[in-house]
Order: sequence, then structure tokens, then C-alpha cells
Amino acid sequence: KTAVREKKVEDRMKRYQELKSKEASGDRKVLYELALCYEQGDGVEKNRSIAFSYLKQAADKGYYPAMIAMGHCYYYGDSVEQSFIKAKSWFKRAIELVHISSLETELLIAECEIKEQNYEEAVKHLKICKKMNGSGQVDYLLGYLYCNGLGVELDEETALYYFRLAAKEKHERAQFEIGRYYVKKYDESSSQEMFH
Repeated sequence: KTAVREKKVEDRMKRYQELKSKEASGDRKVLYELALCYEQGDGVEKNRSIAFSYLKQAADKGYYPAMIAMGHCYYYGDSVEQSFIKAKSWFKRAIELVHISSLETELLIAECEIKEQNYEEAVKHLKICKKMNGSGQVDYLLGYLYCNGLGVELDEETALYYFRLAAKEKHERAQFEIGRYYVKKYDESSSQEMFH
């Protein structure tokens, strides 16, 4: 086991050295892979700030995976101050570059819009997600927006519809919202019976 582990370490160091020797070329994929080496401590000591620097260089050169990774960095506040505006900008730039969106990217943009209270924009991105077969999180967020009248007209039945779809995907918050809806309905009907 020790020999295998030493061989892996040696291979990772060689790979890092190969990439480092190609760094001067400015190749965006090389810069991205160097970012990964520093991020993961692969063949070199782990250093998130150096990783971020390489990542940004690769993203600035239009390397799609690096652009998506930059969006994630800003979305989660990983190695930078959290900024949903910058996260959204990187995700949108990546989509514009390849003219293809992914469910994950559209969902992250929608979540950025919700956090920035741009609810109508969030609805647009969530509807794009629905066309991509959505997910429990997409349905939950649509239910949340309809339940609260954010970016759409308040509509409890439509909210319940989306919460049910999300609950089928085992989305816990959607299951909670369905329960809350029925408790509210039960409380309303009980109080009406008491006063009639």
C-alpha cells in the first residue's frame, strides 16, 4: 500500500511540474488545471488564494469550466467575499460563451436572483429549469414564489402543486410546506366552525 501511495504522490508531482512548465504559454486549460492542483493540494502544497488566482486567469481567458467555478466561488463565498451579483455574472458569461445552459447553472442564477429579490427574473430562470426537466429544488422554489406572491401573483393552489412535485422528489422543505398548508387549512376550518 505504501508503494502505491508513493507512486500516486510522485505522479501528482510530475503532473504539477508538467503544468507549471507550460504555465508561460498562458493556455487557459493549463491555468485551470494548475488552479485545481493548488485547490486540492495535488502535487503541490494546498493554497486556495493561488488556486483562485489561476482560476480567475483561466476564466478571464474564456475557459468555460473556470467560469462556472468562478461563479461557484462567488456564490458560496469560497476564497472571495460572497457576492450573488458576481456569481450570476460569471454564470451568465459562461452560458453566453457556449450558448448552452445547464439545469444547475440556471438554478444557481435563479437562486442568486431570489437572494437579490429580483423575483421576476428568478421565475424566468426557474421556468427555463422546468423545460430542462427541473428538479425538486426548482419545484420548491416555484412553490415558494407562488406561495408568497413574489415575482408572480399569489396563488396557493399553484404553490401547493409545485410543493407536491418537489415532495415527490423527497424535498424536505416542500414536505414541510405541504404540512403547513394543511395545518393552516385545518385551523381555518376549525375556527370557522367555532364561530358559526
